[in-house]
Amino acid sequence: MYKPKALHLFIASLFVHSATVSAAKFWTSPDARDDHASIVIGVYDSFKGNVANNDRFGAKVDFTGSTAGKYGYLTEFDESGAYTYKIYDSVKSSTIPAGETVVDTFNYTNSNFSNKSSSAKLIISLSVVNVPKPKVMSDVEVEFNDRSRNATPLNSGKNILGHLHTSRDKDWYSLYSSGNEMINLELCPQDSACFGKKSWVLYVFDSNKLTAAMETREYTFRHWVDETGGREDVLGNPLISGTYGSSNHMYLAYRAGFFKDALIGTIDPCFGTSNSLNIGVGFGPRNYLIAISSPLLGNGNDGKDEGCGHGDVVLQKPALPTTGLDKTGKIVSYSTTRELINVFPNSDDQYSVTINGSGSHPLSTEDDMISSSVFNPTTGDLYIPTVTVGEHIFQARLKKQLSYSGETKFSLLSMSDAIINKSSVDYYRATYSYGDNIVKIPRVTDQVTGQSSSMVLQYFPGTPYYSAWLKVLSQEPI
Repeated sequence: MYKPKALHLFIASLFVHSATVSAAKFWTSPDARDDHASIVIGVYDSFKGNVANNDRFGAKVDFTGSTAGKYGYLTEFDESGAYTYKIYDSVKSSTIPAGETVVDTFNYTNSNFSNKSSSAKLIISLSVVNVPKPKVMSDVEVEFNDRSRNATPLNSGKNILGHLHTSRDKDWYSLYSSGNEMINLELCPQDSACFGKKSWVLYVFDSNKLTAAMETREYTFRHWVDETGGREDVLGNPLISGTYGSSNHMYLAYRAGFFKDALIGTIDPCFGTSNSLNIGVGFGPRNYLIAISSPLLGNGNDGKDEGCGHGDVVLQKPALPTTGLDKTGKIVSYSTTRELINVFPNSDDQYSVTINGSGSHPLSTEDDMISSSVFNPTTGDLYIPTVTVGEHIFQARLKKQLSYSGETKFSLLSMSDAIINKSSVDYYRATYSYGDNIVKIPRVTDQVTGQSSSMVLQYFPGTPYYSAWLKVLSQEPI
């Protein structure tokens, strides 16, 4: 029921409140308080705010001093306290060391109608997400792929770029073929930066025959007394342990025959001049494992370049002498020798591998479509059934964001432990790299059109101010 008296009282109270506020703005000294804002370089290039939001009894804001800071400037501001801070175009993520924060400070006053004023500062903190911007390439290595179980999935028709971080590092890749095709692999092709160098060896394995025992098996280096050829002196007293450490360097395991019939072929620059390998695939699907390692020096040519791999790669070197007894029981010194390996030639440059299949494109059958990641263009939902993060396997759900820049972005909605389907295989699995925050999805199927594509995304971790999100770097149809 309409109550005019109550309405009049409400309107009257508004006038009283307005008069009180006006009086406070006129008579009461303003109380301006410092304002803090944060912005992440590389994620956003501007920030809007209002310094008067936490001030009291002020009526007019004036920015005093310079509106140009070291890293950005105030491009829009008015007496209400509203402002826009914009980062200089010259300021990039590399300007600020990762993990550090820098500030721009601007002074302002908040005055009332009787010209009483209070001063404060607007402090803008700038930081960078610890994510180096990757080079957008057709395909890249995803660390950590030092074991076959963490192999980076590949598609045919790609140029793969990788890097051996240490002389002992090995990189694993998986390649699926639906069968009945010829696959050509080329290590350091002619148009690549590593062409003509001999610092990498490529191996191709049958995933059904390669075992964990083969992969982890180590060669034990021997250590012996020169005079006796064993670990004892001439009287049979043990002087040394007889071993000098061990190694499972891939080239050493290859030359020692550890891989047996699991090894299909190699591209070994130490022998011959060919840098390519052809593999014939019969009917039926096959999953191959491809590995890259450094070569070892052989003793066949006195350590020259041509000595890469030639001769025996298990070298011998004098070790520390030891003491023992001679035939008369007198203490004497015995010289000893130990085994070792030497990576040669060693390079920290990037290598390149090109893979081409002549038959049907991998990941193109109906079973593949069922097992792949799925995108719903109607809802914008992207479901990833399995993604490897370190030693763990998760399932993830993403949501496509509205974007006015033309870029495709997704919000990370959830991650949980994956439900592993035994009938599924690893080449459907997405992979995440800690080193550069890259997510690679071998296959994403559009639920409406049935079309499929491979995707590479950049992951941006969440901050106290922004939720985690991903940007699509490349998307190529399969």
